[in-house]
Amino acid sequence: MSDNKYLHVLIIDDDDMMRSYLRIMLRAASIENIEEIGTFEKAIKLLSLRKYDLIFLDINLPDADGISSIPIIKNKLPDCEIIMISGESTMDRVKQAMSAGAKDFIAKPFNANSVETKIKQLVNEVK
Repeated sequence: MSDNKYLHVLIIDDDDMMRSYLRIMLRAASIENIEEIGTFEKAIKLLSLRKYDLIFLDINLPDADGISSIPIIKNKLPDCEIIMISGESTMDRVKQAMSAGAKDFIAKPFNANSVETKIKQLVNEVK
C-alpha cells in the first residue's frame, strides 16, 4: 500500500472527533493527503479547487443532506469514490446512499478494526 501516500482524501463531517478518528485510521493506512471540513458549503468550495480520489461524507451535515449531496460531488468529480458515514444505518438509508452513487457505507460508531479493513479494501479499489 505504498501508493496510498498519493491518494487525496476529503472528510466531510461536522463532528470534530469523527474527523479526527477517521484521519488517524487513514494515516495508519499510509494515506498522507487528507483534508477535512465540517460543512457542505465549505466542501463545495474545496471541490472546485482540488481533485479528490476518495471522500468520506456524513449523511447529516448542518447545511446539507449527504445523500442529496452525492450527485453534486459526482458532477464535479466523476471519478471520486464516496463513502457515506452515518449513525443512521438502516437498510433504507444504506440503499438510498448506494442508489445516489456512494461506493460504500460505514455505520457510526466505528469499530477501528472493521473500518481499517474497509479502508484498505476501498483504497485498493481506488488505486
